[in-house]
Amino acid sequence: MNKPQFLKAFCLAILPIASQGFSADPVPASASTFSLALTVSSTANATVAKNASGVPIKGAALVDSTTYTSTKNGATITTTEQVTKIVASKYTVKEFLTDLTGEENPLITDIKGWSIQKIQATTNIEGDLNITAPSYFLVKKGAAPISLGNRISSNSTVKKSGLNQKVVTSSTTTTGEEPVTTVTPVSTSYSEALKFAGGLTLVVKGKTFGLAGIYTGSQKLAFTKAKDEVILSGAGKFTSLAGSTNEQAILEGSAALTAGIATDVSTYPGFVVVEDVPNP
Repeated sequence: MNKPQFLKAFCLAILPIASQGFSADPVPASASTFSLALTVSSTANATVAKNASGVPIKGAALVDSTTYTSTKNGATITTTEQVTKIVASKYTVKEFLTDLTGEENPLITDIKGWSIQKIQATTNIEGDLNITAPSYFLVKKGAAPISLGNRISSNSTVKKSGLNQKVVTSSTTTTGEEPVTTVTPVSTSYSEALKFAGGLTLVVKGKTFGLAGIYTGSQKLAFTKAKDEVILSGAGKFTSLAGSTNEQAILEGSAALTAGIATDVSTYPGFVVVEDVPNP
C-alpha cells in the first residue's frame, strides 16, 4: 500500500460509477448517514383574482395577475394588477424521501423510519487498498437496504489532500548465486484530510437538483471486527452549496455525512463494487 494508491482512492471517492464488477468475497465498507439542509426559493402568485368589475372572487386561488375594468367620466379604465413574491421552503432528507414516495414506481411507500446512508467499499487487490465510488442506500431498522441508484451523486473539479501516512517494512536478503530480497510489511498507518470544490446532484420525482460547493472531510485506515483493513470516512460536509432545479428554483444550503462505521457490502443488496475507475 503506497501513497499513489491512496491518492487514487481519493479520486475514486468522488467519481460516479463508471465500470462495474461484482465481488464474491466479503468486502468491508464505510457507512455514513447522509443529511441535507437546503433552502428552495421560487416565485409564487400573490394577488387575489378579481372579476371584470374588480371585485375579489371569493375562494379563488391566488394568481400572478388579474385585470378588471371600471367607468369614470364616460371613459373605460382598465386596471391590470401583477403581484408575485419570492417564497422559500426547506428541503431536507424528509422532503427527499417524501418525493420518493410520490414517484410512479416508488422505492418506498412511506417515509417513517427510513434514512439515507453513503456506502464506500474498500477493495484489497494484492495488498493495494482502494475505495470505491460512493453508493447511496435507503436504510431502515428491520428492513433490507434499498439502492438509490443514481438519485444522489457527487463530483469534483479541484481536489486538495492532506496526507499523513507511515509504512514500516522489514527486508531480508538471502545469499546465493542470485540473492533474493524479501520485503515483509510490519505496520501501516494512514489518515488524510480532504477538500474539494465540486458538485452534488439529486434526481427525484422528475426534479433535478444541481448544486456546487465545497466539501471538507477526511478518511483513515481502520479494521473491521474480522480484522480486515477498511478505509473509514470521517465526518464531512458540503458547504456553500448553491444552484438551481430544472424548474428554475434557486437552491442554497449544505449537506453532511456522519463519520463512517465499518460494515460489509453483503448486507446491501444490489451494491456494486467498482474495481477499475481511471483517474480523471
